[in-house]
Amino acid sequence: MSTSGELYNPVPSGPSSALKGSPFVTIPMGFRLLVIGYVLLYHLIFPGIDAATSLTMEPSLLVPRFLAECLYTFLVLLPFIFYRSSYGWLHPMMFPFLLSLLKTFFKQPMHLIAPFKLPIASFDPTTYSYAIVLRYLPLEDLAMERLQMTLLLSFFLVIYYLAFFFYRPAVPKQHFATPHLGRLWIVCAAAMSISILTAVIFILMNGGLTKHLQLLTGGRYEALGGSGQYIEIVGAGVIALMLLAAYNKRIWTNLFFLGFGTLLFVFSILVSGSRSSGVYLIMMMGMVFMFQQRTIPWRFVIIGAMVGFIVFGAFGMLRKQHNSRDLDWSVVTSLDVESWVDAAADESLKRLNEESSFAAFVGTGQYGLLGGKTYIAALFFWVPRALWHDKPRGAGAYNNYQNFSGRTLDTDEIPTVGGRPVGAEVEAYWNFWIFGVVVLALFVGMLHKWLATLILIYPREPLYWVLYITIITSFSGTALSIVGTARSLAVLAVLVVLAGIVQFRQRHVASRSRRGVAFSDEATG
Repeated sequence: MSTSGELYNPVPSGPSSALKGSPFVTIPMGFRLLVIGYVLLYHLIFPGIDAATSLTMEPSLLVPRFLAECLYTFLVLLPFIFYRSSYGWLHPMMFPFLLSLLKTFFKQPMHLIAPFKLPIASFDPTTYSYAIVLRYLPLEDLAMERLQMTLLLSFFLVIYYLAFFFYRPAVPKQHFATPHLGRLWIVCAAAMSISILTAVIFILMNGGLTKHLQLLTGGRYEALGGSGQYIEIVGAGVIALMLLAAYNKRIWTNLFFLGFGTLLFVFSILVSGSRSSGVYLIMMMGMVFMFQQRTIPWRFVIIGAMVGFIVFGAFGMLRKQHNSRDLDWSVVTSLDVESWVDAAADESLKRLNEESSFAAFVGTGQYGLLGGKTYIAALFFWVPRALWHDKPRGAGAYNNYQNFSGRTLDTDEIPTVGGRPVGAEVEAYWNFWIFGVVVLALFVGMLHKWLATLILIYPREPLYWVLYITIITSFSGTALSIVGTARSLAVLAVLVVLAGIVQFRQRHVASRSRRGVAFSDEATG
């Protein structure tokens, strides 16, 4: 195995003011204006014009909704409007929102040229969702519920910003060893090989590739129930790939690295049944490159976006063949890219119309609170269900069981249906009402401030890049993301010890750095 490349020599301390630009990669003013203009046009102005001219909504309902959306939009765009030199594409206040914009483009790219025919936002109170809790609500009630949910999201952002700007985090004084390149390759290659081999074994256990894909057409929950350990092992390979790239600045053209990355991309999608797993792998590699090279790999971004969109459509066309005895592989081998794009747009629009988080929000008012069930499920994810038969499930399962299927949760029956995703803010509200939203917003704001301070104090420490990327991409605030983040961090901890990056014979000291905290106050607000 060739391990050619140049090992990245980290500078363990020193503020980023000594470096050119922000470690989060500065966003030029032109791009910031583009983001602000895009959001104002497609999330406020065009939907507002459509609602005002279609007359499907009484002015007494439309005006409060529009004003609430203006407030929410202003709060979302706050870091772009009051931009600071330490911010950037990867900054925790900006990256999650930019990622959501990217997802919006994947869901309906044609909205750019047909904003009225194919809108991505609407003030129309009607719904296309088949959720039971939404289907029979009068328009006035739907409009009021949407208004209240927008105000809830705005309230979350206010608490989040207060936590971010006023929290003074303690940063660790920790120096890491520079790993030996050969040892790093051996450890990471072994982890990636185990991941790939596990994926192959899992697919063979399901009867081969064709049979495995046929199972996925019936739904991921039915096909993958009880198989989470295989998905996690494949995910461990992605962490290893990212760690290897972070410490080797010339690895991007290494054939072994590209081979491992391609196999992990394919098997991440096949094993999890989720196309976003592959897209996230590409995105995480791009983030490592940005931290390392302090620039955006635009060609990589364009190619990655095209590959991600095509894979989204092609895999979606295979999954459309529900209950078919034999898969029609011609939908992929025909290279009909136009059909793949159409399939991707159709499925994304279908998911958008489900309004699963909105259904959970309305269901809270109709059926009551969960009382922390989804967070209990996250805290005790390590307990086998065979030992705890009535262990609570995730918010998605409860959402599908109650709000989409119309069954109540006040029985002893545990939901065994697939899930409908619920946003972090709504999940917190569903569990503990406003108190849950406040606690979650404070926690996320403080976590993001700590992460931002860590990178600003140690801008050249590759291990902190990987730690940052792992948390910022896997933790969204939902109970399910807590489990995924904990597992990923555990894998990362094992890898860095085996690679010799962290050595237990060193003295670990965690203390509050006056210089670090003062710098973080100035740089992160």
